[in-house]
Amino acid sequence: MAVIGRSHDITWLTGTSGTTWSGVTCADPTLNECTAFGLGLSTVAVLIDTETASRSSTGPIRNLQSIGSEMGGASVAAGGTSLVHLTPLGLVRHDPVGDDAYEHLGPEQALAFDAQIAGRSLLGAWESDVGTGWFLTTDGDLVGMVPDTSDMESTVLETVAGIAVAVALIGSIIGLIFMNSPKMQAAYIRRRNARRSRQR
Repeated sequence: MAVIGRSHDITWLTGTSGTTWSGVTCADPTLNECTAFGLGLSTVAVLIDTETASRSSTGPIRNLQSIGSEMGGASVAAGGTSLVHLTPLGLVRHDPVGDDAYEHLGPEQALAFDAQIAGRSLLGAWESDVGTGWFLTTDGDLVGMVPDTSDMESTVLETVAGIAVAVALIGSIIGLIFMNSPKMQAAYIRRRNARRSRQR
């Protein structure tokens, strides 16, 4: 793992070469710290020196023992937290301040919602508020998340909304039409170039 400085110089972080890292998030803007997530359920805090990138360092590598899945990436979430992507499909919320992690969406919940979506990989996730947001699969499924109001005592606060298939189907149809229409692609390029020339 490396840090890139303001003058584009690269500093390799010691102690990180033995792990394959699948995602890095800098979730809390008040900290000069990011968290890296890797294979084998590894996590490490990356302490960023904003003045001199070469003085950046890492904390100790630790493992998230309570998670029964493999981490495949991470996204910045609401409230200064990260949503860690799991395989099979699931999400874990990580709080960098307290260095706490807990299940947000379990693979069993995803399977109960839709077996086809549960078999896919996560591409990204985002939230408009803690517990409310969306995640995107590598197959283009856009799935809404809302807090589970039926059991607020539960450690799992999110359930998957039922709009995933409709949104994915509409997006796929529009994408196929656009990809197979040279006229639409040319119109998009003309519009994009016109917008860029106005901004100059």
